[in-house]
Amino acid sequence: MIISNYLASERYLFFLFSVSGYKRISSFWDFKKGTCEVDSLIASINTFAENEKIMARFFLSIWFGENYGFDLIRDIAFLLPDDIGIINDWNLEPYIFRRN
Repeated sequence: MIISNYLASERYLFFLFSVSGYKRISSFWDFKKGTCEVDSLIASINTFAENEKIMARFFLSIWFGENYGFDLIRDIAFLLPDDIGIINDWNLEPYIFRRN
């Protein structure tokens, strides 16, 4: 597992690209500042489609380096092929971002 502290990394760019594909989720991130409005995202998550809820929890887990309720075994049946592709890509070389 790689822990990254810097925003210009290749991993950060992959994360940015991945999250950007989810308009409702990405609206809670400010990629220039490297921040996430986590409380607002969690408050809104129940308005998302099932796969979006799962991907939001997945992205939060990577962003903060702790589990935000993502459970691949439980969630796999609700994911779309593109969602699974993002998770598979991450699984080949997992990383998290350390928040100081």
